[in-house]
Amino acid sequence: MKKVPLDGGDYTMDHTALIYLMDKNGKFVAPFNVRRRPEDAAADLRRFLDDQPIGARRTGVIERVWRWSVRRPALAGMTVALLLSLIAGLGGVFWQWGRAETHLKEAVKQQGLAESSLSVARSETARAEQHLQEAGRQRAAAEREAQRAEAN
Repeated sequence: MKKVPLDGGDYTMDHTALIYLMDKNGKFVAPFNVRRRPEDAAADLRRFLDDQPIGARRTGVIERVWRWSVRRPALAGMTVALLLSLIAGLGGVFWQWGRAETHLKEAVKQQGLAESSLSVARSETARAEQHLQEAGRQRAAAEREAQRAEAN
């Protein structure tokens, strides 16, 4: 960005980052970076006019992101904070997911043990009821024997 003076002492800001270099048919050739030395730009234009390859290059993603963050630091900071919170949130979700999977495996194991214990308890209850019935029969028999012995 640079100040461009106007009549009356005012100024405007030139936000030009690059110029698009076009051929005589209006076809895009390359971006032409204006933030370089005028000698380099003139040499590239001479090479273009002589149908030679020019040194203009497309800026890389990292460079474009860096320049954007320098131009808009507040928005870049908020974007970084958003990305960090997203990464932390996803990390927390996956961590809790792992814990839930571990707890599920333990719960299934405990359910198997509980069902096994329930089966044993039911068979022992049935056996105890059989013993109770047998004890009732033996008591009744003992009471009959006691009554016969008293009668004699």
